[in-house]
This record gives sequence, structure tokens and C-alpha cells, in this order.
Amino acid sequence: MPENLQLTEDVVEFEYRASVLLGSVKVFAASESGEKAALKGVIRYARRPHHRIRLICVEVVEQFRREGVGTLLFESLLSQSPLTRTVEVFVDSDSIRGFMNSLVSRHPAIVFQMI
Repeated sequence: MPENLQLTEDVVEFEYRASVLLGSVKVFAASESGEKAALKGVIRYARRPHHRIRLICVEVVEQFRREGVGTLLFESLLSQSPLTRTVEVFVDSDSIRGFMNSLVSRHPAIVFQMI
């Protein structure tokens, strides 16, 4: 796991939302570090065998709008923690469409759909 990804209160909040939403996961973060922590939580949670995860990126911080940076983060997380379930990724921003399509092309377990 990249050393700049730390367990923080953001992950605790993420896990709470994940359990309340019964598998529909929303990532809420006000900062770049918070977004990274939440994504780390998503990958950890997605490995649990009893849940099909829907990842809803409600807000995307600027780092993930810069070409390549978000892809590298996701690639690193996925290589460290291979997903055991299908992950449906729903986003609400056209600005990351290319990034998500690129991610999906390399990880066929992930289904990408715009809302």
C-alpha cells in the first residue's frame, strides 16, 4: 500500500456509510488526503465476500481530474488488493469520464456507468 495512504477518520466515516447503505458506497471527502483514505477503505471493503459494492463518486477532488494521477492511485490499490466482487462505479462528472474508462479497460471486474 502506498505510504501516503493512511488510516484516518475518513475511513471510519466511510465504513459507517458503507454499512448504513447496505453495500452502496458513497465516497465523501473534503480533501485530497480524505479522498485517498476513503478509496483505501473502498478497496478493503470490496474484498469482503458478502457484499456487491456500488462506488458512487459524489465529489472528485482536483487530483483525480489531473490526467494519470487518479489512474496511478487506483492501479496501486487494485494491485495490492484484488477485488473479489464486481464493483459498479457511478460518477457524476464528465471531467473524469476518460479516467474511469481507462480504469475499466484495465480492470474488467469494474463496471463503469455515468449517471
